[in-house]
Amino acid sequence: MDADYIVSNTTITKNLSAQIANIKNAIIGTSSSETNITINLNAQNAVIDAAWIASLIAKQITVADLAAHKVSVSDSITLISSETGKPLIAFKAATQQFY
Repeated sequence: MDADYIVSNTTITKNLSAQIANIKNAIIGTSSSETNITINLNAQNAVIDAAWIASLIAKQITVADLAAHKVSVSDSITLISSETGKPLIAFKAATQQFY
């Protein structure tokens, strides 16, 4: 049997083979526990729009993140180990000193 359109309020189907399915409530609205539908998204089968990612990141940026901070100028910098309290590396002009 071939049909271009089937319109029904309720359909009971034991096996459905389809190339395209528009299942609105499985993705938004009804939870998967109510519909017994599980959608498995992973890095191999998911595509996330770049605009959505940019929007998500933009929501996390505050004015304080964009404000200029005070810049410190120094002829030498020494990094001290938080574990030993001793110098690890020092920078002076174009040279580096490793301890």
